[in-house]
Amino acid sequence: MIRISIASKKSSVLQTAQSVVLFAVLACSFQPLYAWGDLGHETVGEIASRHMKPKTKHFVDYYLKQNLAMAAVAPDKVKSDPFFTGKKAFNSYHYVNFEGLDENGQVRLTKKDRSAFVLLDSAFKILSGRDGGVFDDYQKKLMLQYVIHVVGDLQQPLHVGYAHDKGANACSVKYIHPYYKKEIATNLHSIWDTDILENYARVEFYNSNPSYKWFGYVELADMLEAETKKMTQTANLSLDVNHWLKESATYHGRAYPAVASGSQFHKRLAGGHKVHAYCSYKLASEDGKTKRISAIEEAVPTLGAEFAKASLSIIKRQLALGGLRLAAYLDAVAKNACEKQPELCGVPHRDQRRSSIHRLWDYLKG
Repeated sequence: MIRISIASKKSSVLQTAQSVVLFAVLACSFQPLYAWGDLGHETVGEIASRHMKPKTKHFVDYYLKQNLAMAAVAPDKVKSDPFFTGKKAFNSYHYVNFEGLDENGQVRLTKKDRSAFVLLDSAFKILSGRDGGVFDDYQKKLMLQYVIHVVGDLQQPLHVGYAHDKGANACSVKYIHPYYKKEIATNLHSIWDTDILENYARVEFYNSNPSYKWFGYVELADMLEAETKKMTQTANLSLDVNHWLKESATYHGRAYPAVASGSQFHKRLAGGHKVHAYCSYKLASEDGKTKRISAIEEAVPTLGAEFAKASLSIIKRQLALGGLRLAAYLDAVAKNACEKQPELCGVPHRDQRRSSIHRLWDYLKG
């Protein structure tokens, strides 16, 4: 069984929903954003597909009927679908609200239920066939899509984030776009999710491969595997999600930039969390009411090439690790499932998608 060791802590901390934010041209114009963006999630799925065992590939294909890259982005495409919103929303399963480590080095969460932690634990049981047969193939396909997506999410440092600033969604920054050479108002979470990866990784790729006309998840996966080959040979692929969360949280000091002016922090919250001056947050008062603490305008940092390139090295490592950890997770799931239902994995894996697609194109030709 997958090892998930999270220390639960009862707390009166105000429950906050993390609103994920898309790259905004104006600071006040926020739209929904998806962790890593499509490119990052597709790349995690692509790397995982290269490292899964043959029986695992057959098991995954049995339910998905699509490659892992396509499956990886599905959970971000349904956030506005009424089936996935409201009281039974899946949106909170994309992240965890991190509070720090306890005396035993275990991760403390603001709340454990309805988080990525719970999803991965439950999915392992369902997909391994330990659910007592109560879930059908469609439900298992849905679980697989979320697993592929959420394992990638948890490698992003700000998805193991703080509730008080909504995983840095409430942290205002200015981003110098490498193509347009101008400042764009956005937020720190958005920078880590999409902007750095989709801009600076492309710059690196095309500088090294000037003859290429296209850069997508296959090319990014090739680049990451070449760059991280030595690291991935010794990577910790433990299925202990507590380890993943601790590792992502260690990057918080580098994920939050220092500021050149203004007060760096308003104060320290309970647990010693630093509150950055460019992050707005809600603070509970003694009378039970809350008030919004606004970001200090002069403290808003401008993030350019130096910050982006340092962050990109972390992002690339975490994406590669995400792919390897996803492969290990799925291998463990398939091993358990195949013991209960050998027919799911008994036939050697044969990837028939290419021939199927060719037959489809031939038909469309008329």
